[in-house]
Order: sequence, then C-alpha cells, then structure tokens
Amino acid sequence: MASLQITYDDLRRYVGRFIGATRTPSALTGADSTDVEDCLESGLRNFYWPEIGGTEDRFCWSFLRREGTLSLLPEKQSYGLPEDFSRMITKLNYGKGLGKSPIGVVSEGEIAALTAVDGKSADAQYCVIRATSAEQSENSRTLYQAHLYPIPISSEDVTFTYSFEPPSVDSDNIHPLGGAMHAETIKEACLSSAEEIINPEAEEGVHTKKFRKLLEASMNSDSNLTKFREEPGTWPVDGILGSTGGLDINKGQLSRLVGDYMFKMPNPSAWTHGQKAEISEIVRTGLREFYNPKALPGERAPHFWSFLAPTSTITTEASTSLYDLPKDFSVLHGPITYAPGEASLYPPIKVVSERRLENSLQTSGSTGRPIEAAIRPKKNYRLYELMLWPQPDDAYILSYSYSFNPEQLEDDSDLPQGGQPHSQTIIESCLAAAEVKQGSRGIHNEEFGLRLVASVGHDREVYSPDSLGDPFMEGDWTDRHGYGEHGYGEHTTTHNGITY
Repeated sequence: MASLQITYDDLRRYVGRFIGATRTPSALTGADSTDVEDCLESGLRNFYWPEIGGTEDRFCWSFLRREGTLSLLPEKQSYGLPEDFSRMITKLNYGKGLGKSPIGVVSEGEIAALTAVDGKSADAQYCVIRATSAEQSENSRTLYQAHLYPIPISSEDVTFTYSFEPPSVDSDNIHPLGGAMHAETIKEACLSSAEEIINPEAEEGVHTKKFRKLLEASMNSDSNLTKFREEPGTWPVDGILGSTGGLDINKGQLSRLVGDYMFKMPNPSAWTHGQKAEISEIVRTGLREFYNPKALPGERAPHFWSFLAPTSTITTEASTSLYDLPKDFSVLHGPITYAPGEASLYPPIKVVSERRLENSLQTSGSTGRPIEAAIRPKKNYRLYELMLWPQPDDAYILSYSYSFNPEQLEDDSDLPQGGQPHSQTIIESCLAAAEVKQGSRGIHNEEFGLRLVASVGHDREVYSPDSLGDPFMEGDWTDRHGYGEHGYGEHTTTHNGITY
C-alpha cells in the first residue's frame, strides 16, 4: 500500500529536478550528487531545528523527544547523558512515591554559586548541563553530562525527557522523521535550501516563502498534538493532601493555589526545589500579612484578631515575683484578674511600667496579694516574663488574655488560624503576596483589601458583647486608682443582697 511519507529518493528527485540535474536519483553522479546531498542536509537541519522561536525557548518537535534515565550513586556528582542528547526538555524526576522535588536545570553560574557556598551531600536539587570533550565519542558527536548539586547521597534513578539528534537520511535510512504529516514541509525545506545554494544573493524565493508557511502550520499541528500531555495547569487526581472536604483551607491547598498562580503548576510533584521554596516563602508572607494586618482605612490602629487572643492562667508561688509567659506571647489584652474564690472576689491587678514595678520591688520586699504587674522581655527579646508586686504570699490563680504569635504551618494538612470564615481572606493574602513577588499589585491585592474589611467586621461581631453589662458594675477597672469604687470593697462586693 502506497504511503504519503516522503523518502530519501523522493527528496533527491525533487531537488535534482529543481537544480537542473537528472530527476532519476540513481543517475545522480559527481557534482550533481554532491549538490543534491548538500541541499537535503541543509533543508533537514532547517526543518528539525527551525529558527522560529526565542533562543531560550526554541521549538522542539514531539518526534525528536526521548525518555532517559540516570542512575544516581552516592558521592558521584557528574553523569553522562545519552550520545544523541541535544537539549533537556524536562526536569530530572525522582521515582513516584518518594516525595522528592524534581532536579531543576540551572545555569553554570548558578550552580557555581551554590557550590561555592556549600559543597554538601544530600538529595540532588539542581543540575547544570555541560558539554564534554568530543574526543570521547567515536562518531565525533559533542557529548554532554549532567553535573548535580548537592552531591547525591543514595542510589536511585531519575528520569527525564530530552531532544535527540536525528540520524541522517540516506539509502539505509530512507524516511526523515516527522512522517506524512510533515512531508510537504520537509520537501519545501530542501527546495528552499536549493534556492539559496543556487543563488545566494537573490531575494527570498517561492520555495522559501512556501516553506515558512508550511513550517508554521506543521509547528501548530505538532503543538496541538502534544498539548494535552504538556498542560501545565493539571491538578492531580488524588485531591489535595489533608483536605477535609469542607471550606477550610490548609497549607497544601494554599501552596497549590500559589503554585498555579506563579508557575501554572498546581501539582507539587512537578515543582523543583527552588519553586517549592519560593511557594513556601510566599505562603508564609501571605500568612504574616493576614495575621498582622495594616490598619483599615479611617482607623488609627490595626485590628487584633480574637482568635489570636486566648485566655491563660498563672498560679503564683509564695515569695516568687517572676513568671515566664507562654513562648508565643505577643501582647497583653485587658486586666490580669484573680480567679473567683469561695468567699471573695479580688479586684484586677493593675498593669504598670517595668521601671515602676522594679522600683516597688526594690523599695519594698513585703509579700501579700499582688496588686501591680509589669511585662518585660527576657534576654533574647523573643520571650517575656510577668513581674508581680508585692511578692505573692500564697498560691493565687491569675487569669489574663493575650495575643500570640502563630507558628508557621509545617504539614500540608495544617490549618491556619481563623478557620473557615477567614479562609478566602487568607487565600487572597497569599495570592497578593505572589503578585508582589512578581513585581505588581493587581487584582489579588485589591481583593485582599476588600476581604480583610469583611474578616475584621466578622471578627468584631464575634467578640463584641450584646450589652455593656450591669450598670452596677460599670467602669474600666484598669483606669481606676481605688479599687473600692462601684460597690465592692477590698475583699468583697454585694449585689442585690448577695455577697461575693
């Protein structure tokens, strides 16, 4: 059955006839044969490696791609690539189920900078493609190797896709690569080369013009053929690790949304170490922007989130005035109060300056029920302690509310503080951080501002009381100098005939 593929003899016949030689391939001799071979070789090179496309992202035909494997060994840093290697198409991927980021391909300068900082051994994260001496190859091909960083520490295989150098077309290999779909383009590529060889000074000829049109059509056909396999925005079918199936957002989901925005790659298994690190930093930035928001328009101070202000207790010890506050302590809110006893309700402890309380402790070493307190940082300025005066004379349970510094999310299943009502605000905060990373403040920064207003409004509804309380108990204790006001004494208070 006849085929629409073009053959070596077909090409020689077309070119031979065009240059005025015989149209019978077997009759080509001498200079005519040399001229025809020159046109074929030049034409095929122009077809296989078209000039259309940028230097950093030149077009690569689907039929010039092959799969390769490198077997990594401990402490071995350089690995030879296949002899027909021409160009790396994908990253170097570890085996499935290992959870390791692909090995990204970087420049010689980048790998040199990394090695200069630390030549450590670990799972390889980057590689550079280097040409080796052509003398190593029997057919004088330029050989290439992959130089890895860090130096591998274990034996495992990595796979990759590369563009290979196609074989020559001759009497033993009669079909150029590309098949019937691109046969006419290949023919015009060879005739275009013939036009240039016959008259290099002439303007662009008819075959050159036709070749350019057919080349564009062939490239479009090839791109459409492989598009479904190269779609970068494909979400994995296994869902999102740690997802509850609800409307909460976890670290894994945030990371994938940022990966989709930054690189059109929501699948973590496709991220290089560098991309993973960049996404992780963007998520951390977005969370910091949400947890510590700027003041809303028209307001003087930023909002303190109610879900970052838990209540905690301290139990005092006799003759001890210093107490460590929680490691995540940030800001004290409201008064420090005593837990109610069976027969008495003590007034709140007044919060004063560190200097004032130190003076009180120095001038009076008395013990008793504390009535003043101060917050001061410890030596590393990341931890805080509570100072009390007078030194407690007994065990008292003190209650206080404070803002804490949230910890970073470690696992993909970890949920940020705030819960479902603030999930969309957190998403927009992270995407806004991604916009800034790319050098712009666009729709996500605008949307984050709108979502933040809504989240603050919701949070205020959560902690705002329905009323201001019993008129009998009105007053701001923290602003009072005498605790006997408004109906309670030093140790007791009476309301509606009941003593507390």
